[in-house]
Amino acid sequence: MSSVQPSYYNSNGADVIEMLSKTLEPAEFRGFMKGNIIKYATRYDKKNGVEDLDKCAEYKLRLAIWEINDHQTTVPPETHVYTNGGILSGLEKEQPRNGGADNA
Repeated sequence: MSSVQPSYYNSNGADVIEMLSKTLEPAEFRGFMKGNIIKYATRYDKKNGVEDLDKCAEYKLRLAIWEINDHQTTVPPETHVYTNGGILSGLEKEQPRNGGADNA
């Protein structure tokens, strides 16, 4: 297990997030996941640094997979960026640092 998915988050061998995705109403599960994404994104520079960014990314990835697999949320394939086996929305692609202007 890693600091992103520690073993104590497994209840009797079952992943707690997976269990919540099956027991909560969709709006409740989305709220839970979005709350954790916001929590880890806003505290990373004050608490656990990159570890919190990794946790934020884990919640974001798992929410995206849940949306696509379990709720048939339509996301156009051309907007996906596949990195390390994960899916990121095209809106989250790294933007050019120069605002898109050529450096010529």
